[in-house]
Amino acid sequence: MEMILRTKLLIRIDQQVFGEVQRCRLRRD
Repeated sequence: MEMILRTKLLIRIDQQVFGEVQRCRLRRD
């Protein structure tokens, strides 16, 4: 159970970081 919660949290963080990177790329272009 704890592993699943940890994985979901990591996925959420990854999505947030990915979104920030995409935003920076769009801003540069």
